[in-house]
Amino acid sequence: MHKTDRRGQLLGVLVLLCAVGLSLDYILQSLGAGSLCGTQACKVVGGYVRFGEKWLVMLGSLFFWILFGLFFFACRYERQVLWRMSVLALIGAMAFDGALLGYQFMGLGLMCWICVGVGAGLALVLAAAAWRRRAWLLLAAGMAVWCGGFMANSVLQLTPDMPRLEETAFLEQSFAEGKNGPQYYFFFSLQCRHCSEVLYNMSRVSTAAGIWHFAAVNRDFASRAKLARAVRSSGNTSNTFKRILLAKRADLQENPRVPPRVRRATRKAGVYFKAMGFRGVPVLVVRKNSGVRISLTGVENISRYLWEKGVISEWASPGKDY
Repeated sequence: MHKTDRRGQLLGVLVLLCAVGLSLDYILQSLGAGSLCGTQACKVVGGYVRFGEKWLVMLGSLFFWILFGLFFFACRYERQVLWRMSVLALIGAMAFDGALLGYQFMGLGLMCWICVGVGAGLALVLAAAAWRRRAWLLLAAGMAVWCGGFMANSVLQLTPDMPRLEETAFLEQSFAEGKNGPQYYFFFSLQCRHCSEVLYNMSRVSTAAGIWHFAAVNRDFASRAKLARAVRSSGNTSNTFKRILLAKRADLQENPRVPPRVRRATRKAGVYFKAMGFRGVPVLVVRKNSGVRISLTGVENISRYLWEKGVISEWASPGKDY
């Protein structure tokens, strides 16, 4: 870029900031230090990416570094082929981002702030490119493509086939009466403290009727690895509630193996959870022998129901370690 090319410099700075931001987020995730967006919504949205949130961030940062190089040489040498390649890549990114945010906002009803930030960054880069080229039709075209992708995924129903309730569980715990009692399907997240409270209190129950089925809505690799650890540690204790709590606090190995059963069950649990309209965990679905199905949301409703049915005799808050 030429020194007097203020518009080109602004364009380069905006693209550079996007590239550095996503690169920093990828480094933090690689080091296990979390993410720039630590909200639960970002973790849930990341679970819907086929190859994981971390790789999506890595590909996004790689795209912005390539785009920075294209714009840098386009502004410096004013070659039409470089400008066309840059604009084509930018328009494609606008379409991709619009489709991604459309599915997030309307399909999942969630907001990932990293994705929102990337969308805002792309809009600013588009505006700067249009200002640099003095081609405001480019700005209109880019926003039209973004809106088209957003609206397309907003009006489409992309939810997979509804799984059966039995397919959502990755682990079970049988009590005294076994199949003669009710079936409990407990939907939880390893990052949910209220879920840990239910697990902690049920781990103190020695005898109860029915079978408990555990359905985790976690879809990130680290959580799935911990759930797999709970499955593998069946020989250590027969108390499944305690095994899940211990697995939650355990340190991961370098290359943990996640069985297909765990991946399949957590994916179907997430689909079922969303299709039933549940908004948060913990959720306890009680299926009685008569066919009646009761859905309880929140730790207060769950604890009250278990106490009224004589499953528990007391309720305590777990320590900070949980």
